[in-house]
Amino acid sequence: MKVLEGPRPAESLAVPAWLADDLELRRRGITLVECLRPPTVFCTSWFATPQHVVKIVEPDANLKLDIDEAAICEFLQRPGARESPDTNHTIPCDVVHAEKTVLVMPYLPSMKAPPTLDPRWLESFLDLAYQLLEGIDYLHRNRIAHMDICPGNLLAATPREADLDDRLAAGTVYIIDFDRALRLAHAPGTQGPILLPSAQFAPPPGVTHLDPYAWDVHCAGRVLETFLAGKARTDEAAAAAAPWVAERLVLWLKGDERLGGFRS
Repeated sequence: MKVLEGPRPAESLAVPAWLADDLELRRRGITLVECLRPPTVFCTSWFATPQHVVKIVEPDANLKLDIDEAAICEFLQRPGARESPDTNHTIPCDVVHAEKTVLVMPYLPSMKAPPTLDPRWLESFLDLAYQLLEGIDYLHRNRIAHMDICPGNLLAATPREADLDDRLAAGTVYIIDFDRALRLAHAPGTQGPILLPSAQFAPPPGVTHLDPYAWDVHCAGRVLETFLAGKARTDEAAAAAAPWVAERLVLWLKGDERLGGFRS
């Protein structure tokens, strides 16, 4: 969930009156006080327990995309979909049909910053990679391409959040923001290329169309590359002797050889 920076008009930061007064949110004890991403994402007080995030998910006509984020999230939360929490890494959420449709979800720490890596950092890195790919694989098996996999759209549950919400597991990575996601008619391996929408990661030079499933995997490689770069900045000795398995994994996921020899 990307939090915008820089000056913002005060009205774009205010919680809309219809949202603040929504009866279902009030019934749940949710009082929104702060804007995380104008004009659609708001949260309860940092002192609230548990803390919640509410996202307005009405389709954006400016995107000119046939995307129904609420329908995708409802599908991913359907009965039975969370019976295998180790594979479904979609953040648990409730779809509330208020004046506008909103998602109600637990507030979790973002993984935008490189994770703190102890001397067993490779183990932590590979665990992150495994969970991320497991979550993407779950989406793809359900013919959903996220289309905007990036560090800002990954959250991680701590023991505190897991204690407050039995849908969460401590140490688990969760994928958020399905406002670019696509439900596809064809399964992986049979889907053709599409025009890539705007996303946090820019496509390689000259690449405008790609298999959407392949784009998710490429972006997963870029995420891991970002975390490796963060490790290099904080530990030059480790960077100089970076295990080949981590670097090879990143290159394999990015699929550079299939993108014209592109190197980021």
